[in-house]
Amino acid sequence: MHTPRRRSVQIPTALGGLPWSKSSRWPPVEGTDGALWGTVFSGGLGGGNGYKSYVAIYRYERGGRLDTVYRFGQDGFMGCYPEAGLILASDGNFYGITAGGGRVFRLGLDGEYTVVHHFGVGQAGGVRSFPLVQGPDGALYGGCQSGGEQGVRTICRMTLDGGCADIHHFSGGGPRVGKWPVGSLVATADGRMYGTIDGPLEADAGSVFVLGKATV
Repeated sequence: MHTPRRRSVQIPTALGGLPWSKSSRWPPVEGTDGALWGTVFSGGLGGGNGYKSYVAIYRYERGGRLDTVYRFGQDGFMGCYPEAGLILASDGNFYGITAGGGRVFRLGLDGEYTVVHHFGVGQAGGVRSFPLVQGPDGALYGGCQSGGEQGVRTICRMTLDGGCADIHHFSGGGPRVGKWPVGSLVATADGRMYGTIDGPLEADAGSVFVLGKATV
């Protein structure tokens, strides 16, 4: 039986090295520039001036340099508190989502930040809470754990220019139907999307679901 060799872990740069940062919930992604890009979800007071940090997006170079690319403010119109990590889409830009304001944003390698979609509470779409993923058709897919039509949980499909539509609603009704999608979706070679969902299947034990291909 093969025994894996243990490996050491090094911490060349801590996120706490930036005055506004505290922790990140999601791993960074590699950009086309070779650097690692990520989000910081929790922070505190920064700069010694009492400014409340609504956290940020950072860029890390392998040599140890850590920079703030974009810092979120209190303006809900632009979004704040990036709840999930970034994804690198096929157009070379990063996309992400904020818990504050329910915004989907685009971030270029030059640091340009653009809001491409706003999820309205109580409207189709709801409040998103887990990461986006790019599907085989080039669109972004994500989901919500609250909001949507009649308050149910949904999965949505969004084009890179911000056009968005809900494509499935989890009603939670019946013993074989789940209610709360958790984690991100994954796209497979067969053109389908898979994910996980909590309850009520098997007494709230959760289940794996498959999102079928689009039909005309």
